[in-house]
Amino acid sequence: MLNINREHPEYIAQKAMWQQYRDLYAGGERLRANASNYLVRRHREPGDIYQERLSRVFYENYIGSIIDWYAATLIRREPAVLIEGNDEKAKSFFNVFAKDCDLKGTRLSEFFRQRFVQTLVYGGSYIAVDFPRMAGEALNRAEEDESGRSRAYLVDYSADEVINWNYDAFGGLDIVVANAGLGFGGAAADVDDERWDRTLDVNVTGAFRLARAAIPALIERGGGSIVLVSSVNAFVSGTESAAYGTSKAAMNGLARSIAVDYGPRGVRANALCPGWVVTPMGDRAMQDLMTERGISLEEAYDVVTRYTPLRRPATADEIAACCLFLASDESSIVTGTSLVADGGGLAMDLTEVAYQQEGP
Repeated sequence: MLNINREHPEYIAQKAMWQQYRDLYAGGERLRANASNYLVRRHREPGDIYQERLSRVFYENYIGSIIDWYAATLIRREPAVLIEGNDEKAKSFFNVFAKDCDLKGTRLSEFFRQRFVQTLVYGGSYIAVDFPRMAGEALNRAEEDESGRSRAYLVDYSADEVINWNYDAFGGLDIVVANAGLGFGGAAADVDDERWDRTLDVNVTGAFRLARAAIPALIERGGGSIVLVSSVNAFVSGTESAAYGTSKAAMNGLARSIAVDYGPRGVRANALCPGWVVTPMGDRAMQDLMTERGISLEEAYDVVTRYTPLRRPATADEIAACCLFLASDESSIVTGTSLVADGGGLAMDLTEVAYQQEGP
C-alpha cells in the first residue's frame, strides 16, 4: 500500500513548479514568504546573514499585472449566447447560468476570465460540470427541476487536483481499475431511455472504453491486471433496479471476455462485486429508509444488512483491500472471475430468513 499511495516522482516535480508559478504571479509578500525556496544560501554564509537576505526579497508583481491586464482586455464583454427555437426552459436556464455559472454568484464572463488567467499562469485549466447533491432520489424530471437537482453548474480545479498519473515512475502501466458508477431506480416498464442509456454509458461503456485504451499498454508491458468494480446486483436483483442490475451483469461479462481474449498475453481481468458499502452513494440510498422509519443512517445500514452473516456493511477500505488483492501479484492465478465482497449475503438461503428471530 505504501508504494501505491506514494506520489509519482513527476507529480512531485510538477507540484513544485506550479508553486513557483503561483508565487511569481502573486509576487509581493507571497513571494517573500516562500523566498527560501528560490534564494540559495551561499557557501559558508552565516545563518543570520542569509535570513537578512531573505527578509529583503520582494518582487513587484509586474508579471501578474500584465497577465491580469491581458485577460481583462481580451474578455471585456459578456459572452453572447443566442438560443434559437421555442424551448423556454433552455432560454431561462442560460439566462440564469450566465449570471451565476458556479452557484457562487460568478458571472460566466468572469469565470472564464479567471480560467484564462489560470491557463496563462499554470499552462492549463480544468473545468467540470456538476449537479447539486441532495438527500434522496427525485422520482421524475419535474421533481428534479423543482428541487434544483437538474441545475448544472461549473466547477474549476487546479492542475494538482485533477492530474492522473496513469503510468508509473518507469513509464509502464500495470493496473487498471474501473470504479465509476451510478444507478437510477425503476422497473423495466418504467425506466425511460435517457436513464437507461445514462446508466449503461457510465457503468458499462465507460469501463469498456477504459479497458480498450489500456490493453495495448498492458500488453506492451508484458501483462497486467484489470479490475472492474461491479456489484452483487450482477447476480441478484433488488426491486426497481432494471438498468443498474443489467449494467453490472454486463460488467462481469466484460471481465470474462477480456480474461479469455488477453490472458495468453499476460492480461488478467476480474470483477469485484461489493454488497452494501458505507459511502456517499450508499448514504443516499439509505435516505428513503431513514425517512420512512424515522431511523438514523447507522440504523438504516443495520436494517439492510440484518440478514447477512456478518450483520454489517463493508467499509470503503475493505473494498479497496479486495481491489488491491485482484490488482496485485497475490492474485496472479486469478482471472475471469468475480470476487463477491458482501459480508456473506449471497451465501444466504432467503427461505431461512423466516426462521430467524428478531435481533442479532
